[in-house]
Amino acid sequence: DEGSNENKSVTVANLRAATVAVTSFTDLYPQGGAAASWTVTHSLGTKNVIVQCYRTSDNVTVFTDVVRTSTSVVTITCGASQAEDTIQVMVIKAG
Repeated sequence: DEGSNENKSVTVANLRAATVAVTSFTDLYPQGGAAASWTVTHSLGTKNVIVQCYRTSDNVTVFTDVVRTSTSVVTITCGASQAEDTIQVMVIKAG
């Protein structure tokens, strides 16, 4: 503590409580051109994620099939091809 020139100890529990965990990811897809299926690397470290998508032109939810490919990646498939960067993908870590 600089204000009092006093040494203080820090526990792992205190550090953990003071850190802000990353619990969500969002970005526009598909990237690199129109597509009906694409992968999203969210890097949240778990398959316990909730995925929701919406079309940015009118803010309507797009219903998709989602496969939790790994603890860092989901694969999203739509019923039709979507134009590049028109679908907002939101991935939220659950639990």
